Amino acid sequence: MILELITLFKDELVKTIGVLSDEISQSLDDGLQKYTTNWYNKISSVKTFLFSENAVDFEEVYVPLSLQFQKKNINLPNDISSFFKISNCITILGHAGSGKTMLMKHSFLNILRNGYLIPIIIELRRIDNTEFCLSEYISSLVFKLNLSRNETIFNRLMDEGKFVFFLDGFDEISIKNKEKRTAEIEEFVDRYNKNSFMLTSRPGAGAETLSRFRSYHVCDMNDEQVKSFVMKQAKYMDEEGDLIAQKIVGSIFCSDNSMFIDYLRNPLLLSMFILTFKYTPELPSKKSGFYFNVFDTLYCKHDSTSKSGGYLHERKCKKEKEQYKNILQSFSYNSFFDSKYEFDNAYINKLFEDIKKRLSVKFDNDDMIYDLSVSIGIWVLDGYTYNFPHRSMQEYFAASLISESEEDTKKMVYSKIMTRKYGYDGFNFWSLCQEMDEFCFLKYFVLKNLKDFKKFLDASIEGITEKVELTFYNLLKLSDFFIGISKSGDINYIRRNNSIYIPVLRYLKKVDIVDTIFDWSRKAPQEIETLCNLTRNDDKLIRLDVENKTVYNYLRCTSLPKMLYEEYIKLNNTILELENDLDQKRKKEINLLGL
Repeated sequence: MILELITLFKDELVKTIGVLSDEISQSLDDGLQKYTTNWYNKISSVKTFLFSENAVDFEEVYVPLSLQFQKKNINLPNDISSFFKISNCITILGHAGSGKTMLMKHSFLNILRNGYLIPIIIELRRIDNTEFCLSEYISSLVFKLNLSRNETIFNRLMDEGKFVFFLDGFDEISIKNKEKRTAEIEEFVDRYNKNSFMLTSRPGAGAETLSRFRSYHVCDMNDEQVKSFVMKQAKYMDEEGDLIAQKIVGSIFCSDNSMFIDYLRNPLLLSMFILTFKYTPELPSKKSGFYFNVFDTLYCKHDSTSKSGGYLHERKCKKEKEQYKNILQSFSYNSFFDSKYEFDNAYINKLFEDIKKRLSVKFDNDDMIYDLSVSIGIWVLDGYTYNFPHRSMQEYFAASLISESEEDTKKMVYSKIMTRKYGYDGFNFWSLCQEMDEFCFLKYFVLKNLKDFKKFLDASIEGITEKVELTFYNLLKLSDFFIGISKSGDINYIRRNNSIYIPVLRYLKKVDIVDTIFDWSRKAPQEIETLCNLTRNDDKLIRLDVENKTVYNYLRCTSLPKMLYEEYIKLNNTILELENDLDQKRKKEINLLGL
Protein backbone atom coordinates (compact mmCIF):
# COMPACT_ATOMS: atom_id res chain seq x y z
CA MET A 1 0.00 0.00 0.00
CA ILE A 2 2.65 2.54 1.09
CA LEU A 3 5.20 1.32 -1.45
CA GLU A 4 2.65 1.68 -4.28
CA LEU A 5 1.84 5.25 -3.21
CA ILE A 6 5.49 6.26 -3.14
CA THR A 7 6.19 4.51 -6.46
CA LEU A 8 3.30 6.45 -8.03
CA PHE A 9 4.66 9.66 -6.54
CA LYS A 10 8.11 8.93 -7.98
CA ASP A 11 6.62 8.34 -11.43
CA GLU A 12 4.81 11.69 -11.26
CA LEU A 13 8.02 13.41 -10.16
CA VAL A 14 9.86 12.01 -13.18
CA LYS A 15 7.20 13.51 -15.47
CA THR A 16 7.49 16.88 -13.69
CA ILE A 17 11.23 17.33 -13.26
CA GLY A 18 12.60 14.88 -15.80
CA VAL A 19 15.31 12.65 -14.41
CA LEU A 20 14.82 11.60 -10.78
CA SER A 21 18.07 11.96 -8.86
CA ASP A 22 19.41 9.09 -6.76
CA GLU A 23 19.23 11.30 -3.67
CA ILE A 24 15.51 12.04 -4.15
CA SER A 25 14.78 8.38 -4.86
CA GLN A 26 16.70 7.31 -1.76
CA SER A 27 14.99 9.88 0.48
CA LEU A 28 11.61 8.52 -0.62
CA ASP A 29 12.56 4.86 -0.19
CA ASP A 30 14.69 5.00 2.96
CA GLY A 31 13.04 7.98 4.63
CA LEU A 32 9.41 8.51 3.66
CA GLN A 33 8.54 4.83 3.16
CA LYS A 34 10.09 3.78 6.47
CA TYR A 35 8.51 6.68 8.38
CA THR A 36 5.02 6.16 6.96
CA THR A 37 5.20 2.38 7.37
CA ASN A 38 6.23 2.82 11.00
CA TRP A 39 3.22 5.05 11.65
CA TYR A 40 0.88 2.68 9.83
CA ASN A 41 2.05 -0.21 12.02
CA LYS A 42 1.74 1.97 15.13
CA ILE A 43 -1.80 3.12 14.33
CA SER A 44 -3.44 0.17 12.61
CA SER A 45 -3.41 -1.76 15.89
CA VAL A 46 -3.74 0.08 19.18
CA LYS A 47 -3.41 -0.32 22.91
CA THR A 48 -5.71 1.75 25.14
CA PHE A 49 -7.00 1.84 28.70
CA LEU A 50 -9.11 -1.19 27.82
CA PHE A 51 -6.53 -3.07 25.77
CA SER A 52 -3.32 -2.43 27.66
CA GLU A 53 -1.83 -5.88 27.03
CA ASN A 54 -3.04 -7.02 23.61
CA ALA A 55 -3.41 -4.57 20.74
CA VAL A 56 -6.61 -4.59 18.71
CA ASP A 57 -7.34 -3.50 15.16
CA PHE A 58 -7.94 0.27 15.22
CA GLU A 59 -10.82 0.32 12.75
CA GLU A 60 -12.59 -2.47 14.66
CA VAL A 61 -12.96 -0.28 17.74
CA TYR A 62 -13.12 3.20 16.18
CA VAL A 63 -16.49 4.96 16.29
CA PRO A 64 -16.94 7.80 13.74
CA LEU A 65 -17.30 11.14 15.51
CA SER A 66 -19.15 14.27 14.40
CA LEU A 67 -17.66 17.74 14.04
CA GLN A 68 -19.18 21.17 14.50
CA PHE A 69 -18.51 24.17 12.31
CA GLN A 70 -20.31 27.46 12.95
CA LYS A 71 -22.89 25.67 15.13
CA LYS A 72 -23.68 23.06 12.44
CA ASN A 73 -22.90 19.37 13.00
CA ILE A 74 -21.26 17.51 10.15
CA ASN A 75 -20.00 13.97 9.57
CA LEU A 76 -16.64 13.18 8.00
CA PRO A 77 -16.95 11.86 4.42
CA ASN A 78 -15.99 8.28 3.60
CA ASP A 79 -13.06 9.67 1.63
CA ILE A 80 -11.27 12.06 4.01
CA SER A 81 -9.25 13.63 1.19
CA SER A 82 -12.46 15.23 -0.12
CA PHE A 83 -12.79 17.00 3.25
CA PHE A 84 -9.66 19.00 2.41
CA LYS A 85 -11.27 20.35 -0.78
CA ILE A 86 -13.33 22.69 1.42
CA SER A 87 -10.15 23.94 3.07
CA ASN A 88 -6.69 22.42 2.88
CA CYS A 89 -5.93 23.68 6.41
CA ILE A 90 -8.12 22.22 9.15
CA THR A 91 -7.95 22.51 12.92
CA ILE A 92 -9.64 19.83 15.03
CA LEU A 93 -10.43 21.24 18.48
CA GLY A 94 -11.56 19.08 21.37
CA HIS A 95 -11.34 18.95 25.14
CA ALA A 96 -9.51 16.22 27.07
CA GLY A 97 -10.52 12.75 25.91
CA SER A 98 -12.92 13.98 23.22
CA GLY A 99 -11.37 11.73 20.57
CA LYS A 100 -9.49 14.26 18.42
CA THR A 101 -6.33 12.16 18.22
CA MET A 102 -8.37 9.04 17.38
CA LEU A 103 -10.10 11.03 14.63
CA MET A 104 -6.70 12.06 13.30
CA LYS A 105 -5.50 8.45 13.27
CA HIS A 106 -8.65 7.37 11.45
CA SER A 107 -8.03 10.12 8.87
CA PHE A 108 -4.41 8.96 8.42
CA LEU A 109 -5.49 5.37 7.68
CA ASN A 110 -8.36 6.53 5.46
CA ILE A 111 -6.11 8.68 3.27
CA LEU A 112 -3.48 5.95 3.06
CA ARG A 113 -6.02 3.35 1.98
CA ASN A 114 -7.66 5.64 -0.60
CA GLY A 115 -4.22 6.11 -2.11
CA TYR A 116 -4.41 9.70 -3.42
CA LEU A 117 -2.13 11.47 -0.98
CA ILE A 118 0.71 10.55 1.36
CA PRO A 119 -0.16 11.13 5.06
CA ILE A 120 2.53 12.20 7.52
CA ILE A 121 2.02 12.51 11.29
CA ILE A 122 4.12 15.00 13.23
CA GLU A 123 3.82 14.97 17.03
CA LEU A 124 4.47 18.60 17.90
CA ARG A 125 5.59 17.82 21.45
CA ARG A 126 8.57 15.91 20.02
CA ILE A 127 9.73 18.91 17.98
CA ASP A 128 9.38 21.02 21.12
CA ASN A 129 12.19 19.04 22.75
CA THR A 130 14.63 19.58 19.85
CA GLU A 131 16.59 22.47 18.38
CA PHE A 132 15.06 21.83 14.94
CA CYS A 133 12.54 24.13 13.34
CA LEU A 134 9.52 22.40 11.76
CA SER A 135 11.02 22.28 8.24
CA GLU A 136 14.31 20.86 9.51
CA TYR A 137 12.52 18.26 11.63
CA ILE A 138 10.40 17.01 8.72
CA SER A 139 13.32 17.08 6.30
CA SER A 140 15.62 15.07 8.56
CA LEU A 141 13.11 12.76 10.22
CA VAL A 142 10.76 12.00 7.33
CA PHE A 143 12.94 12.37 4.25
CA LYS A 144 16.35 11.71 5.82
CA LEU A 145 17.63 14.90 4.24
CA ASN A 146 19.89 17.56 5.71
CA LEU A 147 17.85 20.67 4.91
CA SER A 148 20.85 22.99 4.84
CA ARG A 149 22.46 20.88 2.07
CA ASN A 150 19.38 19.66 0.22
CA GLU A 151 16.85 22.46 0.42
CA THR A 152 16.27 22.32 -3.34
CA ILE A 153 15.38 18.62 -3.18
CA PHE A 154 13.12 19.15 -0.17
CA ASN A 155 11.31 22.00 -1.91
CA ARG A 156 10.76 19.90 -5.05
CA LEU A 157 9.17 17.12 -3.02
CA MET A 158 7.00 19.49 -1.04
CA ASP A 159 5.94 21.64 -4.00
CA GLU A 160 4.19 18.67 -5.60
CA GLY A 161 1.39 19.02 -3.02
CA LYS A 162 1.01 15.27 -2.51
CA PHE A 163 1.19 15.27 1.28
CA VAL A 164 -1.29 15.56 4.15
CA PHE A 165 0.47 16.67 7.32
CA PHE A 166 -1.20 15.75 10.60
CA LEU A 167 0.19 18.13 13.24
CA ASP A 168 -0.85 16.50 16.49
CA GLY A 169 -1.00 18.18 19.91
CA PHE A 170 -0.61 21.93 19.38
CA ASP A 171 -1.64 22.35 23.02
CA GLU A 172 1.34 20.23 24.12
CA ILE A 173 3.87 22.79 22.92
CA SER A 174 5.43 24.38 25.98
CA ILE A 175 4.38 27.92 26.83
CA LYS A 176 7.93 29.27 26.48
CA ASN A 177 8.14 27.97 22.87
CA LYS A 178 4.54 28.67 21.84
CA GLU A 179 5.16 31.89 19.91
CA LYS A 180 8.20 30.52 18.07
CA ARG A 181 6.56 27.21 17.14
CA THR A 182 3.34 28.93 16.05
CA ALA A 183 5.34 31.14 13.69
CA GLU A 184 7.15 28.07 12.30
CA ILE A 185 3.85 26.31 11.58
CA GLU A 186 2.43 29.37 9.81
CA GLU A 187 5.62 29.81 7.76
CA PHE A 188 5.66 26.11 6.80
CA VAL A 189 1.99 26.13 5.75
CA ASP A 190 2.44 29.37 3.77
CA ARG A 191 5.54 28.06 1.98
CA TYR A 192 4.13 24.63 1.09
CA ASN A 193 0.47 25.56 0.68
CA LYS A 194 -0.23 23.03 -2.10
CA ASN A 195 -0.27 20.32 0.58
CA SER A 196 -3.03 19.70 3.13
CA PHE A 197 -2.80 20.13 6.89
CA MET A 198 -4.81 18.89 9.87
CA LEU A 199 -3.84 20.23 13.30
CA THR A 200 -5.27 18.93 16.58
CA SER A 201 -5.47 20.88 19.82
CA ARG A 202 -7.46 21.50 22.94
CA PRO A 203 -9.49 24.73 22.73
CA GLY A 204 -7.90 27.86 24.12
CA ALA A 205 -4.29 26.88 23.43
CA GLY A 206 -4.02 29.37 20.57
CA ALA A 207 -4.65 27.06 17.58
CA GLU A 208 -7.57 29.33 16.67
CA THR A 209 -5.03 32.06 15.84
CA LEU A 210 -3.60 30.26 12.80
CA SER A 211 -4.93 32.42 10.00
CA ARG A 212 -5.14 29.83 7.20
CA PHE A 213 -6.89 27.20 9.30
CA ARG A 214 -10.62 26.45 9.39
CA SER A 215 -11.57 25.32 12.90
CA TYR A 216 -13.87 22.38 13.67
CA HIS A 217 -14.91 21.25 17.15
CA VAL A 218 -15.30 17.57 18.06
CA CYS A 219 -18.90 16.97 19.15
CA ASP A 220 -19.93 14.93 22.18
CA MET A 221 -21.11 11.46 21.22
CA ASN A 222 -24.84 11.06 20.69
CA ASP A 223 -26.84 8.10 22.10
CA GLU A 224 -26.16 5.84 19.10
CA GLN A 225 -22.44 6.63 19.14
CA VAL A 226 -22.28 5.85 22.89
CA LYS A 227 -23.97 2.47 22.32
CA SER A 228 -21.72 1.67 19.37
CA PHE A 229 -18.63 2.66 21.34
CA VAL A 230 -19.55 0.38 24.25
CA MET A 231 -20.39 -2.59 22.01
CA LYS A 232 -17.18 -2.25 20.01
CA GLN A 233 -14.87 -1.73 22.97
CA ALA A 234 -16.34 -4.10 25.55
CA LYS A 235 -16.52 -7.16 23.31
CA TYR A 236 -12.71 -7.39 23.32
CA MET A 237 -12.37 -7.31 27.11
CA ASP A 238 -12.95 -11.02 27.78
CA GLU A 239 -15.15 -13.96 26.83
CA GLU A 240 -18.15 -12.26 28.46
CA GLY A 241 -17.59 -9.01 26.56
CA ASP A 242 -20.93 -8.97 24.73
CA LEU A 243 -22.86 -9.60 27.94
CA ILE A 244 -20.90 -6.90 29.79
CA ALA A 245 -21.53 -4.48 26.93
CA GLN A 246 -25.29 -4.99 27.19
CA LYS A 247 -25.19 -4.43 30.95
CA ILE A 248 -23.12 -1.26 30.52
CA VAL A 249 -25.53 0.17 27.94
CA GLY A 250 -28.46 -0.68 30.23
CA SER A 251 -26.76 1.04 33.16
CA ILE A 252 -25.88 4.17 31.17
CA PHE A 253 -29.38 4.70 29.82
CA CYS A 254 -31.17 3.76 33.03
CA SER A 255 -33.50 6.62 34.03
CA ASP A 256 -31.82 6.83 37.46
CA ASN A 257 -28.52 7.67 35.75
CA SER A 258 -29.81 10.27 33.28
CA MET A 259 -28.00 13.09 35.11
CA PHE A 260 -24.61 11.42 34.42
CA ILE A 261 -25.02 10.67 30.71
CA ASP A 262 -23.25 13.89 29.69
CA TYR A 263 -20.03 12.64 31.30
CA LEU A 264 -20.21 9.47 29.24
CA ARG A 265 -20.51 11.26 25.91
CA ASN A 266 -16.75 11.79 26.23
CA PRO A 267 -14.85 8.75 24.79
CA LEU A 268 -12.15 8.83 27.47
CA LEU A 269 -14.56 8.93 30.42
CA LEU A 270 -16.71 6.26 28.77
CA SER A 271 -13.60 4.08 28.35
CA MET A 272 -12.85 4.53 32.04
CA PHE A 273 -16.36 3.51 32.99
CA ILE A 274 -16.14 0.40 30.80
CA LEU A 275 -12.79 -0.52 32.39
CA THR A 276 -14.10 -0.24 35.95
CA PHE A 277 -17.65 -1.51 35.38
CA LYS A 278 -17.07 -5.09 36.53
CA TYR A 279 -15.72 -3.85 39.85
CA THR A 280 -17.55 -0.54 40.41
CA PRO A 281 -20.72 -0.57 38.27
CA GLU A 282 -22.12 2.52 39.96
CA LEU A 283 -21.69 5.78 38.08
CA PRO A 284 -19.60 8.34 40.02
CA SER A 285 -21.40 11.63 40.59
CA LYS A 286 -18.28 13.60 39.61
CA LYS A 287 -15.72 13.39 36.83
CA SER A 288 -12.89 13.02 39.34
CA GLY A 289 -14.61 9.83 40.50
CA PHE A 290 -13.85 8.23 37.14
CA TYR A 291 -10.14 8.89 37.56
CA PHE A 292 -10.12 7.56 41.12
CA ASN A 293 -11.90 4.38 39.99
CA VAL A 294 -9.37 3.87 37.20
CA PHE A 295 -6.42 4.10 39.62
CA ASP A 296 -8.23 1.90 42.12
CA THR A 297 -9.00 -0.70 39.43
CA LEU A 298 -5.48 -0.72 38.02
CA TYR A 299 -3.92 -0.94 41.48
CA CYS A 300 -6.13 -3.42 43.25
CA LYS A 301 -8.38 -5.35 40.98
CA HIS A 302 -7.40 -5.64 37.34
CA ASP A 303 -4.68 -8.31 37.57
CA SER A 304 -6.41 -10.41 40.19
CA THR A 305 -9.47 -10.95 38.00
CA SER A 306 -7.92 -10.91 34.53
CA LYS A 307 -5.24 -13.49 35.34
CA SER A 308 -5.93 -17.08 36.36
CA GLY A 309 -5.24 -18.06 39.97
CA GLY A 310 -5.76 -14.54 41.32
CA TYR A 311 -2.34 -13.46 40.01
CA LEU A 312 -1.00 -10.05 41.08
CA HIS A 313 2.01 -8.33 39.52
CA GLU A 314 4.84 -8.03 42.00
CA ARG A 315 5.19 -4.57 43.51
CA LYS A 316 8.96 -4.20 43.57
CA CYS A 317 8.90 -1.15 45.85
CA LYS A 318 6.44 -2.88 48.21
CA LYS A 319 4.71 0.40 49.08
CA GLU A 320 1.17 0.88 50.32
CA LYS A 321 -1.48 2.10 47.91
CA GLU A 322 -1.56 5.53 49.58
CA GLN A 323 2.19 5.90 49.11
CA TYR A 324 1.96 5.15 45.39
CA LYS A 325 -0.84 7.71 45.14
CA ASN A 326 1.26 10.35 46.94
CA ILE A 327 4.20 9.71 44.61
CA LEU A 328 1.95 9.96 41.56
CA GLN A 329 0.45 13.19 42.90
CA SER A 330 3.84 14.83 43.42
CA PHE A 331 5.20 13.60 40.11
CA SER A 332 2.10 14.73 38.22
CA TYR A 333 1.98 18.15 39.87
CA ASN A 334 5.61 18.96 39.07
CA SER A 335 5.61 17.54 35.55
CA PHE A 336 2.28 19.22 34.77
CA PHE A 337 3.54 22.68 35.67
CA ASP A 338 6.80 21.90 33.84
CA SER A 339 4.61 21.32 30.72
CA LYS A 340 6.05 17.79 30.51
CA TYR A 341 3.68 15.15 29.15
CA GLU A 342 6.19 12.41 28.38
CA PHE A 343 9.11 11.55 30.59
CA ASP A 344 12.54 10.12 29.79
CA ASN A 345 14.67 8.35 32.41
CA ALA A 346 16.75 11.44 33.16
CA TYR A 347 13.67 13.55 33.93
CA ILE A 348 12.04 10.76 35.98
CA ASN A 349 15.17 10.20 38.06
CA LYS A 350 15.58 13.91 38.73
CA LEU A 351 11.97 14.25 39.88
CA PHE A 352 12.05 11.03 41.91
CA GLU A 353 15.06 12.25 43.91
CA ASP A 354 13.21 15.46 44.73
CA ILE A 355 10.03 13.54 45.65
CA LYS A 356 11.94 11.21 48.00
CA LYS A 357 13.24 14.22 49.92
CA ARG A 358 9.88 15.99 50.05
CA LEU A 359 7.88 12.93 51.11
CA SER A 360 10.64 11.41 53.27
CA VAL A 361 10.22 8.09 51.48
CA LYS A 362 12.79 5.61 50.17
CA PHE A 363 12.59 3.57 46.97
CA ASP A 364 14.76 2.46 44.08
CA ASN A 365 14.02 4.58 41.01
CA ASP A 366 14.10 1.70 38.52
CA ASP A 367 11.82 -0.36 40.77
CA MET A 368 9.32 2.50 40.98
CA ILE A 369 9.33 2.91 37.19
CA TYR A 370 8.62 -0.83 36.91
CA ASP A 371 5.77 -0.64 39.42
CA LEU A 372 4.08 2.34 37.75
CA SER A 373 4.47 1.02 34.19
CA VAL A 374 4.10 -2.75 34.69
CA SER A 375 2.79 -3.76 38.12
CA ILE A 376 0.12 -1.04 38.26
CA GLY A 377 0.13 -0.05 34.61
CA ILE A 378 -0.69 3.62 35.05
CA TRP A 379 2.29 4.65 32.90
CA VAL A 380 2.75 3.56 29.30
CA LEU A 381 6.17 3.01 27.70
CA ASP A 382 6.28 4.64 24.25
CA GLY A 383 9.68 4.04 22.69
CA TYR A 384 12.16 5.43 25.21
CA THR A 385 9.76 7.63 27.15
CA TYR A 386 6.88 7.08 29.57
CA ASN A 387 3.54 8.87 29.75
CA PHE A 388 0.09 8.51 31.23
CA PRO A 389 -2.44 6.67 29.00
CA HIS A 390 -4.07 10.07 28.71
CA ARG A 391 -2.88 13.50 29.79
CA SER A 392 -6.02 14.02 31.87
CA MET A 393 -4.80 11.38 34.36
CA GLN A 394 -1.79 13.59 35.03
CA GLU A 395 -4.15 16.55 35.51
CA TYR A 396 -6.27 14.51 37.94
CA PHE A 397 -3.35 13.62 40.21
CA ALA A 398 -2.02 17.21 40.10
CA ALA A 399 -5.44 18.61 41.02
CA SER A 400 -5.91 16.03 43.79
CA LEU A 401 -2.61 17.07 45.40
CA ILE A 402 -3.74 20.70 45.46
CA SER A 403 -7.12 19.74 46.92
CA GLU A 404 -5.43 17.93 49.83
CA SER A 405 -3.11 20.85 50.69
CA GLU A 406 -3.52 23.47 53.42
CA GLU A 407 -5.54 26.57 52.50
CA ASP A 408 -2.50 28.87 52.54
CA THR A 409 -0.76 26.54 50.08
CA LYS A 410 -3.84 26.46 47.85
CA LYS A 411 -3.98 30.25 47.85
CA MET A 412 -0.37 30.42 46.65
CA VAL A 413 -0.91 27.77 43.95
CA TYR A 414 -4.14 29.26 42.62
CA SER A 415 -3.14 32.92 42.75
CA LYS A 416 0.48 32.64 41.62
CA ILE A 417 1.58 29.33 40.12
CA MET A 418 -1.51 28.55 38.05
CA THR A 419 -1.75 32.06 36.64
CA ARG A 420 1.92 32.18 35.74
CA LYS A 421 2.39 28.66 34.44
CA TYR A 422 -0.94 27.59 33.03
CA GLY A 423 -2.88 30.55 31.82
CA TYR A 424 -4.78 28.87 28.98
CA ASP A 425 -6.27 25.53 27.99
CA GLY A 426 -7.14 24.87 31.62
CA PHE A 427 -10.70 23.66 31.21
CA ASN A 428 -10.27 20.00 32.19
CA PHE A 429 -7.77 20.77 34.94
CA TRP A 430 -9.88 23.63 36.28
CA SER A 431 -13.01 21.48 36.33
CA LEU A 432 -11.17 18.85 38.39
CA CYS A 433 -9.92 21.53 40.80
CA GLN A 434 -13.45 22.88 41.17
CA GLU A 435 -14.89 19.41 41.79
CA MET A 436 -12.37 18.50 44.46
CA ASP A 437 -11.75 21.93 46.00
CA GLU A 438 -14.60 24.21 45.00
CA PHE A 439 -14.35 26.92 47.65
CA CYS A 440 -10.62 27.66 47.37
CA PHE A 441 -10.55 27.27 43.60
CA LEU A 442 -13.37 29.78 43.13
CA LYS A 443 -12.03 32.20 45.72
CA TYR A 444 -8.31 32.23 44.99
CA PHE A 445 -8.30 31.52 41.26
CA VAL A 446 -11.59 32.38 39.55
CA LEU A 447 -12.70 35.31 41.72
CA LYS A 448 -9.20 36.74 41.99
CA ASN A 449 -8.70 36.72 38.22
CA LEU A 450 -12.12 38.20 37.53
CA LYS A 451 -11.46 41.03 40.00
CA ASP A 452 -8.06 41.66 38.42
CA PHE A 453 -9.73 41.78 35.01
CA LYS A 454 -12.37 44.25 36.18
CA LYS A 455 -9.68 46.39 37.78
CA PHE A 456 -7.82 46.48 34.48
CA LEU A 457 -10.97 47.44 32.56
CA ASP A 458 -11.71 50.18 35.11
CA ALA A 459 -8.24 51.76 34.82
CA SER A 460 -8.49 55.47 33.98
CA ILE A 461 -7.18 56.67 30.61
CA GLU A 462 -6.36 60.31 29.92
CA GLY A 463 -8.87 61.83 27.55
CA ILE A 464 -11.50 59.10 27.99
CA THR A 465 -14.32 59.81 30.41
CA GLU A 466 -17.22 57.79 29.01
CA LYS A 467 -17.46 54.37 30.69
CA VAL A 468 -18.40 52.43 27.55
CA GLU A 469 -15.40 53.71 25.61
CA LEU A 470 -13.07 53.31 28.59
CA THR A 471 -13.99 49.62 28.93
CA PHE A 472 -13.61 49.11 25.18
CA TYR A 473 -10.22 50.82 25.05
CA ASN A 474 -8.82 48.85 27.97
CA LEU A 475 -10.09 45.55 26.58
CA LEU A 476 -8.41 46.07 23.20
CA LYS A 477 -5.23 47.19 24.95
CA LEU A 478 -5.15 44.02 27.05
CA SER A 479 -5.45 41.45 24.26
CA ASP A 480 -4.78 41.18 20.56
CA PHE A 481 -8.02 40.52 18.69
CA PHE A 482 -8.26 39.64 15.02
CA ILE A 483 -11.16 39.15 12.62
CA GLY A 484 -10.35 37.01 9.57
CA ILE A 485 -12.38 36.75 6.37
CA SER A 486 -11.98 33.57 4.32
CA LYS A 487 -11.79 33.42 0.51
CA SER A 488 -15.42 32.33 0.40
CA GLY A 489 -16.40 35.45 2.34
CA ASP A 490 -17.12 33.67 5.62
CA ILE A 491 -16.05 35.52 8.74
CA ASN A 492 -13.79 33.34 10.85
CA TYR A 493 -13.07 34.93 14.20
CA ILE A 494 -9.39 34.72 15.14
CA ARG A 495 -7.86 35.79 18.39
CA ARG A 496 -4.45 36.01 19.96
CA ASN A 497 -5.07 36.31 23.67
CA ASN A 498 -2.22 37.07 26.06
CA SER A 499 -4.35 37.10 29.18
CA ILE A 500 -5.69 34.43 31.50
CA TYR A 501 -8.92 36.34 32.08
CA ILE A 502 -10.83 35.48 28.92
CA PRO A 503 -10.29 31.69 29.19
CA VAL A 504 -11.53 31.91 32.81
CA LEU A 505 -14.63 33.77 31.65
CA ARG A 506 -15.29 31.20 28.94
CA TYR A 507 -14.86 28.44 31.50
CA LEU A 508 -17.64 30.00 33.58
CA LYS A 509 -19.84 30.32 30.46
CA LYS A 510 -21.39 33.48 31.87
CA VAL A 511 -19.38 36.15 30.06
CA ASP A 512 -18.10 35.58 26.53
CA ILE A 513 -16.24 38.50 25.00
CA VAL A 514 -14.91 36.26 22.25
CA ASP A 515 -18.36 35.27 20.98
CA THR A 516 -19.55 38.87 21.29
CA ILE A 517 -16.87 40.06 18.87
CA PHE A 518 -17.59 37.15 16.54
CA ASP A 519 -21.35 37.80 16.60
CA TRP A 520 -20.81 41.50 15.92
CA SER A 521 -18.55 40.74 12.95
CA ARG A 522 -21.14 38.35 11.50
CA LYS A 523 -23.92 40.93 11.91
CA ALA A 524 -21.89 43.84 10.55
CA PRO A 525 -20.66 42.88 7.03
CA GLN A 526 -20.56 46.50 5.82
CA GLU A 527 -18.46 47.58 8.80
CA ILE A 528 -16.10 44.65 8.19
CA GLU A 529 -15.73 45.61 4.53
CA THR A 530 -14.94 49.18 5.58
CA LEU A 531 -12.32 47.91 8.03
CA CYS A 532 -10.74 45.81 5.26
CA ASN A 533 -10.47 48.93 3.11
CA LEU A 534 -9.08 50.96 5.99
CA THR A 535 -6.37 48.40 6.75
CA ARG A 536 -5.65 47.69 3.06
CA ASN A 537 -4.95 44.07 3.94
CA ASP A 538 -5.10 41.69 0.98
CA ASP A 539 -5.41 38.70 3.35
CA LYS A 540 -8.44 40.35 4.94
CA LEU A 541 -7.06 39.91 8.44
CA ILE A 542 -8.14 42.80 10.64
CA ARG A 543 -6.45 43.51 13.94
CA LEU A 544 -8.60 45.30 16.50
CA ASP A 545 -5.86 47.46 17.92
CA VAL A 546 -5.95 50.67 19.98
CA GLU A 547 -2.58 51.67 18.51
CA ASN A 548 -4.08 51.79 15.02
CA LYS A 549 -5.99 55.05 15.44
CA THR A 550 -7.80 54.70 12.11
CA VAL A 551 -9.23 51.32 13.06
CA TYR A 552 -9.89 52.28 16.68
CA ASN A 553 -11.68 55.53 15.86
CA TYR A 554 -13.89 53.70 13.39
CA LEU A 555 -14.67 50.85 15.82
CA ARG A 556 -15.62 53.18 18.68
CA CYS A 557 -18.44 54.57 16.54
CA THR A 558 -19.92 51.13 15.81
CA SER A 559 -22.20 49.03 18.01
CA LEU A 560 -19.28 46.87 19.21
CA PRO A 561 -18.26 48.98 22.27
CA LYS A 562 -21.82 48.93 23.60
CA MET A 563 -22.10 45.16 23.06
CA LEU A 564 -18.85 44.60 24.96
CA TYR A 565 -19.96 46.94 27.75
CA GLU A 566 -22.98 44.68 28.25
CA GLU A 567 -20.52 41.84 28.84
CA TYR A 568 -18.69 44.07 31.33
CA ILE A 569 -21.96 44.44 33.28
CA LYS A 570 -22.31 40.64 33.26
CA LEU A 571 -18.74 40.40 34.55
CA ASN A 572 -19.55 42.70 37.45
CA ASN A 573 -22.69 40.72 38.28
CA THR A 574 -20.75 37.45 38.10
CA ILE A 575 -18.22 38.79 40.62
CA LEU A 576 -21.00 39.83 43.00
CA GLU A 577 -22.73 36.45 42.64
CA LEU A 578 -19.50 34.56 43.30
CA GLU A 579 -18.70 36.66 46.36
CA ASN A 580 -22.17 36.04 47.76
CA ASP A 581 -22.02 32.29 47.04
CA LEU A 582 -18.63 31.98 48.73
CA ASP A 583 -19.84 33.90 51.78
CA GLN A 584 -22.82 31.54 52.07
CA LYS A 585 -20.60 28.46 51.69
CA ARG A 586 -18.24 29.68 54.42
CA LYS A 587 -21.12 30.43 56.80
CA LYS A 588 -22.57 26.98 56.14
CA GLU A 589 -19.23 25.33 56.93
CA ILE A 590 -18.91 27.29 60.16
CA ASN A 591 -22.45 26.33 61.20
CA LEU A 592 -21.81 22.65 60.43
CA LEU A 593 -18.72 22.74 62.63
CA GLY A 594 -20.71 24.41 65.41
CA LEU A 595 -18.30 27.34 65.64
